Parts: sequence; structure tokens; C-alpha cells
Amino acid sequence: MSEQRGAQGRLRRLAHHFANPGAIPRLIWKNITYPFSQKAAEQRYDRRLGIDTGGYVETSVLGVAGGQAYVPTPPDVAKFLIERIAPRTKGFTFLDVGSGKGRVLLIAARFPFARVVGFEFSEELNETAGKNISQFAAQNPGLTPITLVTGDATKLALPDGPLALFLFNPFQLETTRAFAASVKASYQSAPRKIICIYYNPLFGEEFDGLGIFTARALVECPRDPTDLFGHLNFPAIIFETGEP
Repeated sequence: MSEQRGAQGRLRRLAHHFANPGAIPRLIWKNITYPFSQKAAEQRYDRRLGIDTGGYVETSVLGVAGGQAYVPTPPDVAKFLIERIAPRTKGFTFLDVGSGKGRVLLIAARFPFARVVGFEFSEELNETAGKNISQFAAQNPGLTPITLVTGDATKLALPDGPLALFLFNPFQLETTRAFAASVKASYQSAPRKIICIYYNPLFGEEFDGLGIFTARALVECPRDPTDLFGHLNFPAIIFETGEP
């Protein structure tokens, strides 16, 4: 029955286009170019893994004040950046700040972290992330355990022990400043190794000014066919504290 409804829908769309012959060349061009588009590449990525992490969602839809629209981290970029720190973060807790639908969490869970945690303000996105994690874990046993936390990342307690942070520019300036201050307070109350990956570091100076990071590396990221903003070539900064 669903196949029949799908066929009927396609016929209705065809009838609509043929009623407006002037639009047909544009339709043909769209169908030729679509397989090479960012959106199509993202759909292929999700379909191959049996998950739903793609798309662009405005903050007005999510009801998130002080945050950014949902744009998933390009998977090749996330994997590349995590691989940069993986040799020295075995056994760390990996924390994705603004974890969205869980794409980065699923990538991090394939590395030897002690656990993987996602902080996300949107209940809607965390609900989708939970479904993605369940579906992916069922097909990929042996993943690092993943925990989802819903709430304001500036007020949530950071995990104990050595910590790897991942941020894809999740906040506007004031919220970034507040989160950076919470990282400093957490470190000062319990000195430990913290490595922070900040992709698209629009407010990187907020972390530069904390006084707890002794190393800072600007990293050029690879191109990714799923990247909505690939033409902007976002870099990343990796901040690292010294040994406590």
C-alpha cells in the first residue's frame, strides 16, 4: 500500500511539472546535479549507517535561545580531528558540547575512550540522538558507552577525570564565554588533563584567555562532500592543558 501511495505521489508531481512545460529544463538540471550535492551526500552517509543525523534546523524550531542552528559536523572532519587527539586520550571521557542528533558521538564511540557523553539543550535533538545511538549500537557491538544529557551546558557539571571536549561553534558569544568559564572552574577545582577541539572557532579568544591551556594548535581540516559550509574552509583549534 505504501508503494502504491508513493507511486501516486510521483505521478501527481509529474503531472504538475508537465502542466508547466517551462519548468521542465530546470527540473531536469536539478535531477542531474542533485546526486553531487551536499544534501545528497549527507543522505547517502546516513542511509549507509541506518541513522538520521543530517539536515539544517533553525533555533526557532528547536526553541534554543543563545545557541546556534543545528548543523551537523561533517563526518570526515570529526573523524580527522578525533584521530588527532586519540593517541593521547585513551581512557578519557569524550564530551561533545551541543551534540545534536549524535553524529560526533557515534564517531567518537569507535575510539578507545572510557565513555562518550553528549550535552544538548534541545530535547527534540536528544530524542533523535537516542534513536540513532540505539539503531547504530545494534549493528555495531563493542562501541564505547554513550550517555546523553539534556540541559544548559554552562550549568551542567563537567565529567570527572581526564577530558576531551568537542565543540562545533555551538554557542553565541555570551554563552561561549560562560561555558569557557565553567571549563576553567572545573579544571581549577580538579586539575586534570583537558584537551579541547574547537571546530569553527569563532570565539576562540574566550578559551585563549582562560590561562589553563599550555598548548594551542590551529588545524586545517579536510574537505567533506557532506559539508554545507565547505566553501568556507572552517579550521579548528586544539587547546591542551599541561600535566596536572
